[in-house]
Order: sequence, then C-alpha cells, then structure tokens
Amino acid sequence: EVKEEEEEEEDDDKDPNAPPGPEVLEVSESQLQALRSILNQAEGVSIHTDEEQVVERFMDVYEWCHDAEMAFSSTKASVPISDLERVIKTGIPICDDKFNESEKVPEFLRPIFAFGKLRLSQLTVALTDIKQWVKEAKVAMDGSGVQLNLATGLMEKARAFAVKTDDVTAACKELNAVFSWLQKADAALRGDPKLEMNDFKRLMEDGEKIKVDQVLIKQMKNQMKLAKAWRIKVKKTGLEKGEATVAELRELLPEAYSIMVDLSDELDVIQAATSKFCICRQSRVGDMVECSVCEEKYHKACVGINPSAPTPPNYTCMRCLCKQVYSSVTHKLFATVDHWAQAQQEHDAMNGVAHATRSWMGLVRMALSPAMGDTSGPENGMAPANYANLQQQAEALGIHDLQDVQHVMSLLSVTVWCYWSLGQMWGSPRLEVLHALVSRGMDLRIDESVMATLRGLLQRAQDWSSTAHHELSKPEPAVFDMPLLTKLKEEALTIPVRIPEDRRVTAVIEDGGGRYCLCRGASDGGFMIGCDFCEEWFHGKCVNVATAKGEQMVASGASFECPTCAQKRGVPYAFPDALPGSDEDDEE
Repeated sequence: EVKEEEEEEEDDDKDPNAPPGPEVLEVSESQLQALRSILNQAEGVSIHTDEEQVVERFMDVYEWCHDAEMAFSSTKASVPISDLERVIKTGIPICDDKFNESEKVPEFLRPIFAFGKLRLSQLTVALTDIKQWVKEAKVAMDGSGVQLNLATGLMEKARAFAVKTDDVTAACKELNAVFSWLQKADAALRGDPKLEMNDFKRLMEDGEKIKVDQVLIKQMKNQMKLAKAWRIKVKKTGLEKGEATVAELRELLPEAYSIMVDLSDELDVIQAATSKFCICRQSRVGDMVECSVCEEKYHKACVGINPSAPTPPNYTCMRCLCKQVYSSVTHKLFATVDHWAQAQQEHDAMNGVAHATRSWMGLVRMALSPAMGDTSGPENGMAPANYANLQQQAEALGIHDLQDVQHVMSLLSVTVWCYWSLGQMWGSPRLEVLHALVSRGMDLRIDESVMATLRGLLQRAQDWSSTAHHELSKPEPAVFDMPLLTKLKEEALTIPVRIPEDRRVTAVIEDGGGRYCLCRGASDGGFMIGCDFCEEWFHGKCVNVATAKGEQMVASGASFECPTCAQKRGVPYAFPDALPGSDEDDEE
C-alpha cells in the first residue's frame, strides 16, 4: 500500500524537467508508526532478516534527513560550522553506504535512500564552499584593503549559500559595512553626486576605520587637498573684498568642475561675479532690476533708476522697447507691401509706374522676410545687407518720389535704426555713437518710450564728460582736484557709455595728478616715452612719436632725446615731422 501510494503521488506531482530523485522527502506519520511497529515486532525474532535491516536503514536515513533539516532550517540565521561538520560526519555511514544501493533494498525505497545521499553531498559541497569563502574573506580583510569588485563577488557568493554558518554571518556583517562604504566612496569619486567638504571628509575618515582599498583613501585625500588648494586660490583673488578680476575668476572655474568635492557655494559667487549683465555687460553687483519681458537683469544706476528707489513692478528694458517698435513698424511695412500685391490681382491693366512700384514692393518683401524669420526680433545689431540697395533700386526705377515708396523707405529707416540701437544697447556704446543714435532717433520720431531712456543716458554721459574735461583742461600751475576726479571715477561705473575722458581720469588718479611733457598736461593713459637725458616723460603725440615706433624703440633699447634736450645740445631733433591726424592713442 505504501508503495502504491508513493507511486501515485510521484506520477501526479513529478516535473518532467526535474532531475532524477526526489527534491523533498515526505513520509506520513502513520507510515512511520507502522515501520516502528514492524521493528518492535522484529525484536522478538531471533533471526535478523533482510527486511528488518532495510527498515532500520530507512529509519536511520529518514531521521538523519529530518535532523539535518531541523538543524539547518531557514528560520535559523546561522549555525556553528562545527554543527555542519558533525551532521556530515554522522550522515556518511548512513547515507553513503553500498547497502543502500544493494538488491536487498526494494525499488520503491531507492529514491528515498538516494535523497539522503543527495542531501549529504549537498551539505559536503556547502561545507567545502563555506570554508573556501571564509578563507578568501579573511585574506581580503587582512590584506591591504577590500576593493569594490572583490567585495561584490564575496557578497554574491555568500547570498547563494543554502546554509549560513556563524563565521560566514560574522564576515558578511563586516563585509556589508565595507561594501556599503565602497559604494559610497565610488559614487563620491565619480561626483555622483558631489559631496560637500565636511561630508566628503567624514566619509574618508569612516573608510580609514575599516578594511577598505587604500587606493580609494589616497584618491579621496587627494581630492580634499585639491579642494582646499582651490579655495585658497579663490581667497587670494580678493573675491570677498570685491578685488578679484573677471579673468582670474574664470580661470578657476574649469579646475573647480574637475574636483569631486561640492564647491557650489564658491562657484555660485564666482559665476555671479563673472556673468555679464546690463548695458554695461559687467558682473551682477549692486541693486538690479529685471525686465518683465526678457528677464534680463540691469543695474538700476545704469538705466537711470535711483538704487534706493523701489523696484518698478513692470520694468521693460531698452532692448525690448526697441523690439516692440521694430515689430510695429514691420507690420506696417507688410501691410503696405501686401496692399500692392492685392492690387496686382484686382487691376491687371496697370501703367508702367505701377508695375515698377509693385516690382519694388516685392523686393522689399524679400528683404524683410529673412529678418522676420527670427520671431525674437533683431539681436546682433546688423541690418540685412539688402536694405541699403532698396533706395538705389527705387531711384533707378524712377519711383522714389511716390508717397507709398517714401512711406516704406521711412519705415525701413526705422527698422535700420532699431537694428543699430539694439546692437549698441548690448554693450556700452561710445559717447559719439550714442549722440548720433539719439539724433537719428529724433529725426525718425521714434517712440518716446524708447527715446526718453536714450536721452537720459546721453545727458548723464555728456554732463560727466563736460565736468571731467573741464577739470583735466586746467593749465599749470593749477592743481587737479583729486577728490573730484575720484568721485567722477566712481560715477563712471554707473554710466554705461564709453567716454574718452574716462581713461584720462583713471590715469591722473593712478599717477597722483602729476604733469609732464611739453604741454605740461597729465598722463592721459596713452603711450608716453621718457627722455634718456632729462628723464622727463612725454606724450607720444606731443613729440611726434607714434605708439608703434615708440614701443619698438623701448623693446630694442634705443635711446630717446626730447626736442628740448636736442636743442640744448645743438643737434637736430630725431622726429621733426608731426604725426598725420591724431595718434591712435586717442581712439579706444
């Protein structure tokens, strides 16, 4: 009955792809009781039969499998390795015996004996693997430090063990700490993400307390040194005092990006200090106002807003106002051009002037189309090259006096002015250019919202130039008003216009107000050359020495004798011919 019952269960549950032999040993309690009863009865029989020996061996195999299962149950975290060795030692004479495969064993019991032998083999292999793993882990932990790939491999092997022993569990606990640190260190050294200095240092110190790869520790120490050295460089620039130059700060940026320590606090300050804003295209320093249209930031002082006054809620910058004018004008242009295109369809019989006008309007559309392709409006300050040809083409066609043609040319002049204005407002314009821009804008009757800003900027620049020119033109023996010049220099920072006197004011301040040369004027920031006889300094243009020639003389070590010294010695002056026009030093 037992045989038939087991065969029926085996046929019903057997997986056709499963390996030979049972995976789970299942024996009912009633079967065990029946077998124990048989053995009890056999004690009264003086002859030891084969059947009795088979049943005894069956009970031994079953009880050994049962004990092994209970000893290494999955509910147990780990067991001493000695328990595993004891179970294997006990199982060898029971499960690995030739009797189990002899003809005395009934066929239906062979799978059960095979199960015992399989379990014994599995435990033996597990013991061998565990001992080898423990040995490898010990070597790794006692060596120069565990690397990430080695820790990963050891952890994967440990997870595959069906049996966990105490020494494996202890080693895994230590390896887990190492593995976790190695993962964090690997991410930190890749900058994924970058850690702040204190967190980076704390992670490095944690690694020094455990058995990890010393190469990583050295790499982390090197990154710390680089970060500290970089911060010292930043401090030496005088950034905190506002003394750093944009050039030296920009040189520090690539180095900071290559360091795997989070330096974002300093980088934010440097990026703000090196980014260009406003008409002046200088760094973001002082009170600023943001354009509500383009969101570009402008220094309040540069755009004529009192820094202490409240920020306007809907401020629109000069560039955006100019773009609005441009957009309005181009729509009017297209309206006129489209009117002529429609007229062509309605009136086939048109005279020669009308045909010429319609043809010219087509050229206007072609000139406008590329410019209108950029929906943001003109950016680079350069009007399309074919704009200039339209006036000549109208004259060639004999239609330049027509009202619509003059209207279109007037609107085109406004668009050209918009291009010009936008280019100048993306960097401090020269004073003379700003003056021409305002004059032309007034002639074209540009919208007052635009002109008011430009006129205000021009007026401030002209007032500053006039005051500076008056002070710098004082003849000897008058002394320069140094406090006034210093004040002018500070005010110049709030006027985004390139004024010729600005360089001269700077030179006089740096030189302490000294007077030189035949003209007895101050240093103007341009080229000057020293006389090797009287040791007086002269403006190159005052002694007819061009900048290029003077620099060549200085580089070659050639001597220079001023006109006064030459006259005293009775020798001809070496540079009698006046320079043609003004020297290039006068031009920025």
